[in-house]
Amino acid sequence: MRTAWIVKNKKTEDLMGERADSSRVPIFVFIPTRSVRKHFLGVLNEIGHNAVVIESAPSLLDQIAQVQRSVVFIEGVISRKEGRSLYNAILRRCPGAKIVLVCSRGDRGLIKDVIEQGGYGSVVEPYDAWEIGTMVKHLITDLSTLDSTSEAEV
Repeated sequence: MRTAWIVKNKKTEDLMGERADSSRVPIFVFIPTRSVRKHFLGVLNEIGHNAVVIESAPSLLDQIAQVQRSVVFIEGVISRKEGRSLYNAILRRCPGAKIVLVCSRGDRGLIKDVIEQGGYGSVVEPYDAWEIGTMVKHLITDLSTLDSTSEAEV
């Protein structure tokens, strides 16, 4: 059974492979709803970002433990099921993770809980491409700046 796969675009190399650029911030997409996942992957591809598609919480934790910083999109259905324990496990394995809740209009009540547990923010239905793109741009910039600052201190 496949638990994670990489969706590549024309502009970038393998995100997690040997040729991965250490300055690239991995983007994990843990979105079980096929139509929502497909939309997110399309937007990410359009703006030039690979995504690692995750199919289970254990797979996410295994993948995220291999990196120092990341962007993690988690759908509300996962948040309702796994909740606080998943956020805590993500942040223990990857303190530089930025968790973004992907929520339907009915899941808006989860936003406060995600933020209180260390999440970064949310993208709410109808998941506008500009909103996803702006969120990714800001997160990548913030995480890349942290890397530059850390390297300068060494």
